Amino acid sequence: RTQLLQEDFKEFIENSIYHFSEVDEKEEKDALYNLIKKDYYHTKELKLKRKIAVAETQGNIKESEKLLKKFLKLTDEMKNE
Repeated sequence: RTQLLQEDFKEFIENSIYHFSEVDEKEEKDALYNLIKKDYYHTKELKLKRKIAVAETQGNIKESEKLLKKFLKLTDEMKNE
């Protein structure tokens, strides 16, 4: 499963590089960059939500609080972008 995810990510990066090289207009490059950035943050957000849910389900309050701090930092980072 991890290998498949790594291959999918590699393909995603290769496609992104290809699309960046094909784009001429600055607005198009900015739009593509923003889509990639949005996808990156969305993926990180989902991973953290899952980890928080697992920690809370297991009653691991310390881990849950640590992950929640990371999540809040991520949301602040997203707002500042």
